[in-house]
Amino acid sequence: MTTLSKFIFFQFLILLPFIAGYKLRDRFSKPEIISRSLIKFNLIFIDPVIVFWTVWGLAIDMEMIFLPLSGLFLVILGLGLGCLFLPIMKLEMKSNVTFLISSSLANHGFTLGGFLCYILLGEQGLGLSFIFISYFMIYLFLFIFPFANLSTQREMALARNIRALIFTLKNMPLYAIFLVLLLHLVGIERPAMAFPVDIFLIISIALYYLSLGMSFSFHYVKDIKRENLILSLIKFMLVPLVALLILMQIDLARPIRAVIAIQSFMPVAIYSVVTSILFELDSRLASGLFVINTLIFLTVVLPVMFILRGFLLHL
Repeated sequence: MTTLSKFIFFQFLILLPFIAGYKLRDRFSKPEIISRSLIKFNLIFIDPVIVFWTVWGLAIDMEMIFLPLSGLFLVILGLGLGCLFLPIMKLEMKSNVTFLISSSLANHGFTLGGFLCYILLGEQGLGLSFIFISYFMIYLFLFIFPFANLSTQREMALARNIRALIFTLKNMPLYAIFLVLLLHLVGIERPAMAFPVDIFLIISIALYYLSLGMSFSFHYVKDIKRENLILSLIKFMLVPLVALLILMQIDLARPIRAVIAIQSFMPVAIYSVVTSILFELDSRLASGLFVINTLIFLTVVLPVMFILRGFLLHL
């Protein structure tokens, strides 16, 4: 498959399920329940298999520690840049917190960042992207959720809720990484056999965007042009610029550098919407930012990344 074919396939794999989900949402009395069920199915049965097989096939070395550290740096950088722009927007408290969370969390997982690493770098890129995203759960549970909780001054047993979020079947992909690391420690290598990673990835991506289309409504995206403009500036210009400047100054293996470079361009993550709903923030703003930021990435940023792929892959 040529690079152009991969690009077209990537676009269709995201846009067609999203449109299908949006068209189907009115056929169900409670489409949000169907959407949540699809996501849970992915998290429990599809995603752990992909994570387990691809990470197991990697040759683990100490240099890979830069991957999760880089992921953590990028989301903290996004948060800091979001703080700088808050005075310009003059939002209410809940909206401020929502914007900061959206400016921080990025879609580094294989619904976008990881899958793009797979398209451009193959199975090795996909496996490295899983190691890159391993920072996410720690950052989400130990900073984002407490930050959202404190900002709304809710009376709730945060520790109990965090335990419930950690010890759940929805975290099967994270458990798969732990299992693979254990296999690496005891010296058990992945068997030399064919495995349909492509098929599992296609099913996973399609189900995620189908579920997103079923839970989306266009009235969420009105009246937030300024917020979307600023978020796009942060996500697609400032964060990548800082990341690329730093990468040019340090010596890392080329595949690791390429994964970090690709991931630095990723749009806002769906967990920004999940957090806003869970902690009663501005879910309308979160949804609008997520959808528009993702669409800008797919229609503007992604084509540019494919044009500049030589530079990104050989930085």
